[in-house]
Amino acid sequence: MVTLKEWIAALRSGEYQQGQELLHPTEDEFCCLGVYCDLIDPTWSLSVFPNTGNNVLTWHTDYRDFAPGENIDMETQEFLAEYWNDAGRTFLEIAEYLEEWAYEEDGMIIIPEVVINAYHDNNE
Repeated sequence: MVTLKEWIAALRSGEYQQGQELLHPTEDEFCCLGVYCDLIDPTWSLSVFPNTGNNVLTWHTDYRDFAPGENIDMETQEFLAEYWNDAGRTFLEIAEYLEEWAYEEDGMIIIPEVVINAYHDNNE
């Protein structure tokens, strides 16, 4: 299992080029959740994207949009993907946000719902 501290360190490391929309949208790019998956296991495979026929990189064949739900709370993943990574926030900004607001509980990385709701309320 990858800890929150390890994920934050990887986001700050400069070793990953940031991409959007998918975990690993191109050979060289990762979204913040893709970085987490890559730390667990850097095994990616090329798959055909349904409905478009485009090739995409998937993690363990089942994951292209989100990390495993047993590692990062799904509400946290959706929030980070939509409002942080895909909204153009840098990995450094995401790392700072995670460091300030996220926590680990029973091996799960979580941003509290009240924090997510407050973010929505302040950014509407």
